Amino acid sequence: MTAEGRVSVCGATFYGGYPTTPGSAQPDYHGGQTDAVITTFDLLLEGVDILGASTPSCRGPVQLNTTRMPLAGDAQFGLWCSGAPPFGAGWLLLGAPASSAQPVFGAEDWIDLSRRFVRRPILADRHGFAEIPLGGAIGPAGFAFGAQCVFLGTETCPGRTRLSASNGLCIRVQ
Repeated sequence: MTAEGRVSVCGATFYGGYPTTPGSAQPDYHGGQTDAVITTFDLLLEGVDILGASTPSCRGPVQLNTTRMPLAGDAQFGLWCSGAPPFGAGWLLLGAPASSAQPVFGAEDWIDLSRRFVRRPILADRHGFAEIPLGGAIGPAGFAFGAQCVFLGTETCPGRTRLSASNGLCIRVQ
């Protein structure tokens, strides 16, 4: 996955009609047994932008993303975080997105801690995964907020610094 939240896969097609984008090198099937294809998926939903990069744990990058598109009035909206220390304790930080990363104990903080923010405790499972329901409506259309997960290092998963932090997210309610 790229820093912009995209992933590409390649393969082959055996028929015409594979969807292409304007300006692609060869937009139509040209016969033969197969044509090679490369498809890029944008894994970020409308209204979600990545801020910065993860400060990795011992399991690699700590990735934060949304469980669904941030829609006004959606009480089921939530976040997921992967790559955290197994059984790691940490916090979900919610507040105004920072304009640039601020260093905190070796991690990059993407939430503006000089403004009001919320810190919710979270716990990763044995695989380093946490699903975090936000509960209740997330705000009216146009409302924007930042989110980031921060985990403490553990004896079995110390990470490179005292804290392992996910990428930040800037979320605009649609």
